[in-house]
Amino acid sequence: MDPPPPAAWIALLEQGHALEARGQLRDAQAVYALALQASPGLRCQSMALMNTGNVLQKRAAAEGLGLRRQELLDDAVAAYDESIACAQTFAPDFALSNQLGAAWLNRGHAQLLRPDLLSAAGSFEHAISILASLDSRDNPHSIVNLAGARANLAHTLVDSDPARAIHEAELALRSVEPLERHQLVHAEMGLRLRRTWVMAIGPAGSTDAQSRATDLVEEGLALAGHWESRGCSHLRPLALRLFRLGAQLYRMHQPHFLAEFVLDQVGVGPFALDQDFMTAASEALSRALDDSHAPRLLTANSTESLLHLETARTLRAARGRLQASHPSLFPPTP
Repeated sequence: MDPPPPAAWIALLEQGHALEARGQLRDAQAVYALALQASPGLRCQSMALMNTGNVLQKRAAAEGLGLRRQELLDDAVAAYDESIACAQTFAPDFALSNQLGAAWLNRGHAQLLRPDLLSAAGSFEHAISILASLDSRDNPHSIVNLAGARANLAHTLVDSDPARAIHEAELALRSVEPLERHQLVHAEMGLRLRRTWVMAIGPAGSTDAQSRATDLVEEGLALAGHWESRGCSHLRPLALRLFRLGAQLYRMHQPHFLAEFVLDQVGVGPFALDQDFMTAASEALSRALDDSHAPRLLTANSTESLLHLETARTLRAARGRLQASHPSLFPPTP
């Protein structure tokens, strides 16, 4: 049984966290090295090593290029391996199991960045097996850790096993949905999960599957809008990626609804003033109009030809409406 961590050791970890938050990653890593040296037992060593792995991942993203990036990620995986080995020497309790699951999750994320999908999937499977056995009522953070493990596993399976990817994304989304309008971390996970689910459905999914995909996109954007109404724009980059994906889906499968989708998102509301959203809207409408001008055989006055004409009309009307408010993004049509 390890002794409880002394106050001085806890202060080192807190100092490292503060340095990470300010982007001083090398300094944070140096502090975690001091914490590792000062650790009174294996449990504290495990925590210091996991923090070291985390900061090495951040360094790989911030400053790593080519071989240097790979070295930093390899070092991160090695730190997680040591952290896991230390933690596995103890009989598991809730806190230790949650920490161990988080270490496997973070290890998988580092492997995903290498990229090494097969090894990453194995790490995420380990994380899920540990975290799924915990009673999340003891610590809501375990819900997010488990959802993150399922989300990352789903990401690795999007191409090789889309049905399993959808299953994992759905399980994770069910767990975070109850709190995603109240807790930002749950909301962020909810947007990531919806995007992964849509990507797993893919462009060749059935009509019902494509309808579910567009529902997921609109649910995610409504969730981001909810947080925007509370003065929080943290989810906007994720919302933009979801908006682009939704516009692509509507253009490919339901172009007659694309104009309505675009205007619902950027005609009013918080995204109407966002330059990146407006650029994405401009590109989507322009591409859809190009599609409508492509040669095709249509029977005069048939349902198909009338729908085609009406779709082109709504796309031009949406383009004109947005052009009036953002003329620089919508150059005149030749």
